[in-house]
Amino acid sequence: MLKIENHEENKINNEKKNTRINTTIIYLIILLLVVIYLFIYLLEHYKTPILIAFLIVLFLFLFSLGFILRKKKRSILSLFSHFRSDPSREDARKKYITQLSRKPRPDILNFNYRKPLILKCSNCGMMLTNFMKKCPKCNCEL
Repeated sequence: MLKIENHEENKINNEKKNTRINTTIIYLIILLLVVIYLFIYLLEHYKTPILIAFLIVLFLFLFSLGFILRKKKRSILSLFSHFRSDPSREDARKKYITQLSRKPRPDILNFNYRKPLILKCSNCGMMLTNFMKKCPKCNCEL
């Protein structure tokens, strides 16, 4: 009984493999036809040099071939989400970050400067910063 079940499972697995191989071959033939058409289209309509057209078509062919022949079936979104960090670690980081409520302090803007930050030229009235020694407009010393 066990051998018969294993034999039937093997038949089913072999049929799945054969259909997968057949669909892969069909996809490759379609991809090859599309690549040839694209190569001819680039040469005739856009008048691109042969080397550049060949490199563009080669890149597209290899990129598409990787999706067709990869062993692990993954969606495109899972490929991009694979590079993100683990969500459980991010949740653990978020747990420890807490916002402290700020107490309003009335004297927060109560400060005094010894020297003013902005000076006014006595000769021409131009506004100057405190680190300037001479007025750039009239060259009088401050």
